[in-house]
Amino acid sequence: MTELRKVGENQYDVVVDERVIGRVWNWHGSWSAEANGQTHHGLKSRKEAIARVERNHQPGR
Repeated sequence: MTELRKVGENQYDVVVDERVIGRVWNWHGSWSAEANGQTHHGLKSRKEAIARVERNHQPGR
């Protein structure tokens, strides 16, 4: 199960099985996601950013 851990005013670690798999943050109204060495900007929602982290973290990628 994916959880969020707040680490800043608009920044969250994405945690799965007590391990941080990525980070999402909001900057001037748009969301960004970072996981597995890849960063994506201009996402429309926190939900979309979390989904991007989960996709980038899938084993074998």
